[in-house]
Amino acid sequence: MNRFPALVLLLLAFSSCNRTLLTRNTPPCKFRLTQQALLLTNKRWQEVSIEARRLSDGAMPTTKDFKDVTGQFNPSDLDDVAIFDAKGTYVFDEGPVKARPESPQVYEKGSWCICKGGSQLILTNGPAITVYDIIELKEQSLVLQLHRTREELADTYLLTYQPF
Repeated sequence: MNRFPALVLLLLAFSSCNRTLLTRNTPPCKFRLTQQALLLTNKRWQEVSIEARRLSDGAMPTTKDFKDVTGQFNPSDLDDVAIFDAKGTYVFDEGPVKARPESPQVYEKGSWCICKGGSQLILTNGPAITVYDIIELKEQSLVLQLHRTREELADTYLLTYQPF
């Protein structure tokens, strides 16, 4: 039985509500409003593409390993937006359509910073820390990569956002 599609869907369903990746190796990060950081602010970033890749331990990745899984999500998940402000805080907002009317409009908030010479975006929500690799950050495009490792499997997600 191939559990990869089900696991990807489950992980990404949770990641649309909680993008938490705890790590002890998270680099220290202090918020600075750099030119690169300014590209994130004053926009509502909407996820437009989600790609996933799973590799077993020791396998060498290639770009063809990524599979587009965007179509596996409900429209109410795909209209969520991330908002980064110039003071170093962020919110994840449900967007115009909620999956459940009783859900809060803002389902996550915390602080953000860009570190490692502009190559990582770190989100802190209480004790939870999420580390994304920045693949691309331009005025009209944000591409982030998230790595998850469990047992002998490594999952990588490529998340593409556009201003909304």
